[in-house]
Amino acid sequence: MFGTLCALDPEPYKFSEREIESMSYLAKFLGHAFELQKMTANLQLKSAALESTANAVAITDRQGQVQWVNPAFTRMTGYTLGEATNQKISAIMEQHDLLLTHQYWEGEAPSRRKDGSLYHLETKITPVQNEDGEITHFISVQEDVTERKLSEAKLHYLAHFDPLTELPNRVRFRESLTEELLHAKQQDQQLALMFLDLDRFKTINDTLGHSLGDQLLRLVAMRIRECARSQDLVSRITGDGFTVIMPNVAGLAEVEEIATKIAEGINEPFTVEGYELFISTSIGISLYPENGPDAESLLRFADTAMYYAKETGRDSYCIYSDEMSLHNMLEVETALRRVLERDELTLHYQPKVDIHTGEIYGMEALLRWFHPTLGFVPPDVFIPLAEEIGMIGKLGEWVLHTACEQNRRWQEQGLPPLRCAVNLSVGQFQYTNLVETVRQVLLDTQLDGRWLELEVTESIIIQDTEKVIDMLLELKEFGIEISIDDFGTGYSSLRYLQRLPIDTLKIDRSFVKDIDSPEADEAAIARAVILLAHSLGLRVIAEGVETEVQLDFLRSENCDAIQGYLFSRPVPAEQFAELVRSQKRLPVRLDVI
Repeated sequence: MFGTLCALDPEPYKFSEREIESMSYLAKFLGHAFELQKMTANLQLKSAALESTANAVAITDRQGQVQWVNPAFTRMTGYTLGEATNQKISAIMEQHDLLLTHQYWEGEAPSRRKDGSLYHLETKITPVQNEDGEITHFISVQEDVTERKLSEAKLHYLAHFDPLTELPNRVRFRESLTEELLHAKQQDQQLALMFLDLDRFKTINDTLGHSLGDQLLRLVAMRIRECARSQDLVSRITGDGFTVIMPNVAGLAEVEEIATKIAEGINEPFTVEGYELFISTSIGISLYPENGPDAESLLRFADTAMYYAKETGRDSYCIYSDEMSLHNMLEVETALRRVLERDELTLHYQPKVDIHTGEIYGMEALLRWFHPTLGFVPPDVFIPLAEEIGMIGKLGEWVLHTACEQNRRWQEQGLPPLRCAVNLSVGQFQYTNLVETVRQVLLDTQLDGRWLELEVTESIIIQDTEKVIDMLLELKEFGIEISIDDFGTGYSSLRYLQRLPIDTLKIDRSFVKDIDSPEADEAAIARAVILLAHSLGLRVIAEGVETEVQLDFLRSENCDAIQGYLFSRPVPAEQFAELVRSQKRLPVRLDVI
């Protein structure tokens, strides 16, 4: 401005100081005016955008009280600016502490309009700062997402529920079974699973049509729910297949009572479109923890039991047992031949407890086989089969290596050193180079031989006594302890006990289970075994101890150690380590003198 005047004036630079000061002031004033004009235009543009946006916008003060809302807010909530002013935005109040740390927040929540109707909104809140960085206001932008939430809920329902019967479908059933199993494990509760399949339902469908069949399925679903307990979860997982999850059952009697009630309920006639229809169902039942630890196992076993019920006459229920899967030994043999390559074997460990100190001093490694379709295959089924088909050597070596490696790993983890017992079979003595195998396993696993115990049965000793004695003497050179398992059930001569390089006698569980019966002779046998062992300088351990009465008897007879369900059942490696870490002890009786 000054330069322009100078250019136009015939005598440039002849302005007085006062004139120059006035021009400078005027220039600054006009500059501010131009800036205000631009700011006003900018604010008008932003205001127009906020006024016209489809999302509800509210500006609040630092305390969350509404100062201004746009028309969309009024349309969405029903509240005008006057009604909303000085009211508080709930989301801002709930997240107030977080927002005061200058953090942006967004979330979804249900809300109610002025007329009381429910809607679902998505809210985004941004703090507003002044020039000093202090939060002075909050801007809340809300979007009505009710339609989207309804669509999501509908999709979720279609994905998890059967539209015909309105029961949970297969997807939701599996989720529920997994959840209930987890709860049962945490609360140490028993759970039952029923698998129901309608008998000859296809005949009704083919004869009277699918429309009538669908109506019958709806009525069957209603009747199952009526017969089940209120806490049970009924699902439809196949065309005419239903399941019932029974959490926290009191026992097998309660499960059988509900199964009978459902079977009898379905047997009652159904009336559909003037037809009186009769139908029955076959029910298979599996139980947790008896039939497996996971959902897949329980469903498979319940399915197996259901087909067993159909094969044995229909219109009944069957509770799963191992025999249902193991009646075909050819199938078991085929599966056994590939058990190692498919990594289906595991070891469980049962603590051995000193009867006088109550402390865990060792454990026995017990082989477990869980097949994907056969389920749990008992050792007394597959061990003899392995000996028969010549696989016992490979299985025995796997058990020995796995147990020694696990024991050494526990010691590296800081657990106190414990002696792990591994059972040897007749086949390992007859068909394998046992001594060399043990030596190599100890070398490979870097386990000191003194932390290994080998258990042999009397049947092994009588096969070839002299050869067995020589092999046991060689094994003793590695520092290994030897014990005779199931003592008293075989036919070995007592004179060999003095020659055998053994350290421990194990009283067979058959002589322990009835020692609390006054008319049983087992107490006398157990007493005799303890006296015999001590006279030979051997340690005595009783297996299968399940009651306090049995424990008290063994204490009174000065037995050295026990193992059995009274203290702990065989458990996986992780659980055994926890038993040791927790320093679980057998209660020690203190005699008062």
